[in-house]
Amino acid sequence: MKTLLSLLKKTVIICVCCSLAGFTSNATVFTALLSGDFNAAATWGGIVPPALVTADIVIIPPGITVTLTSAQSFTATSSLLINGTLASGTYASSLSLTGGTLSGTGAIQLDSLVLNMASGISFTGSVVAQNLISMGAGITSATNVTVNNSLTLASGVLNIAAGSLTMGSGSSVMLTGGTLTASGVGTVNLTNPYSVSYLTSSAVTGIELSGTGLDSVTVNVPGTVTLSGNTTLHGLLSLTSGSLMLNGYNLTLGSGADLSATGLGTFSGTLASDLTIAATSSLSGSLRFVSGGNVINNLTVDMASASDSASLGSGLTLNGTLNLMSGKLMLSANNLLINTSGALTGGSAASYVVTNGAGSLMMNLAAGASDTFNVGTGLNFAPMVVAAGSGSSSGNVGINLAGLVYSDGTTGSVISATNSMVSATWFVSSDATGAINYNMTAMWNAGMEVNGFDRTEAYISHFTGGAWDVQPLMASASVGASMYSMTRTGITSLSPFRVADKYSVPTVVPELSLSSDITIYPNPAIGVINFSSPEKIDAVEIYNLTGSLVKSSDLANNSVSVIDLPSGMYVVHIIGADINTMKKFFRQ
Repeated sequence: MKTLLSLLKKTVIICVCCSLAGFTSNATVFTALLSGDFNAAATWGGIVPPALVTADIVIIPPGITVTLTSAQSFTATSSLLINGTLASGTYASSLSLTGGTLSGTGAIQLDSLVLNMASGISFTGSVVAQNLISMGAGITSATNVTVNNSLTLASGVLNIAAGSLTMGSGSSVMLTGGTLTASGVGTVNLTNPYSVSYLTSSAVTGIELSGTGLDSVTVNVPGTVTLSGNTTLHGLLSLTSGSLMLNGYNLTLGSGADLSATGLGTFSGTLASDLTIAATSSLSGSLRFVSGGNVINNLTVDMASASDSASLGSGLTLNGTLNLMSGKLMLSANNLLINTSGALTGGSAASYVVTNGAGSLMMNLAAGASDTFNVGTGLNFAPMVVAAGSGSSSGNVGINLAGLVYSDGTTGSVISATNSMVSATWFVSSDATGAINYNMTAMWNAGMEVNGFDRTEAYISHFTGGAWDVQPLMASASVGASMYSMTRTGITSLSPFRVADKYSVPTVVPELSLSSDITIYPNPAIGVINFSSPEKIDAVEIYNLTGSLVKSSDLANNSVSVIDLPSGMYVVHIIGADINTMKKFFRQ
């Protein structure tokens, strides 16, 4: 009798469930009677559902937990009704829903769940999956889905039209051909730290980049990933391959953000896009822009400290403002051009452009205007102001600063190692096609002064005609905000510039006379200078560069002692019956 009653009870349950679910009469119904493994006969009262359920009905009643020990797949017109719990066991197992229906109010707790159903999901319980793979699923019921490890958007659109999708802490969203959206009353919760990877041919970003928990982003595509909104990152941005197109939106590398030092991917900018570097430490990788996309609107450097830095890995043009607030921007071999419509704001010893290679900071300079080039070395801030005088041609002026001075301007021995000067060379260039007339103001700090540099008698020296020139009128450097400065006016040609003093040894002493008949040697001199002349020299007069006579002598043996003169540049007036000329020499 007990057996008969039990059989009748099962039949009633099956009939009721079939009636409620609208099941067809020819479907095989499997109802779990006991908690247990999915492939255990005892769980189902003696008959195990087939491994591939094509047109069958599987029911897990309330209070029953069925545990998967292998992969299961529901296809075609099959139905899965879960009012109890369907869970993964100790083995990594998956449930694949490629057709049929999913309904119930219970719980799904799986290692992996594959959804390939655009419709047919009316489940209103809870889903917790370590891994969820969507192939165009549509969730229109009040299902609460939590993904703890990875959400793979393989194809189609995963639309959360009702219920919610929550990414767990440390989880990841991987786009390999699909997209994620929310509509209606559906919500996507992205407050926990999570990462996003683009692994398809090309993609347009969506809701996956909008979360406050967005951490790391990887772009590894053969094409382009295009931003569809302003984006802030707080983790690692890896441009493995392809290009991240800003598309008129703003990208911020915020606190905790970094840029991977590996990969061949690039940024692609637009005239309407801003880039903000607000990381809390130096970026590991460089900012590489694709050719043809190496232009943005504004660039802001606002890092945690003055010692932090970001580096360019390509040339870049700014149509707007370079805003230097905190941290350094390293150019390496790349030029940074601020367009005519742009500007440079900020700039200080705490934030400037480091010309640590062949690259220059470039700005457009029109007649009557001036630009301040906030450049420096890795250790020192040494800006230069360039002002264009009346009649000067417009053009882009570039400045590159080196932390030493060469004897031949760009090559030769390092004379800043032994001579008194500011240890810096300002390499100035311009693409102006007409005449120029510039005034230049060089600035430096006391730490850049070497070998007893005397800032009270100094000048800006220009490497021209194969030599560092000497200015006869020296002056005392101006002081302001812990920086010193000097100005030189009327510059009509460009090449290296330095700041020297009266003791700076020139590599070549230029002549004041066109005559080549008289020579002075050695030059520079130490104790004695000698004269060679086809005519008899009667006397010499020696003047310092302020015009004061410091020594005169009747010439004996065509030589004169200068041992008593301080080191510096002098002018010697050479006098004879047929001689009246002047030449320079340097007392070492």
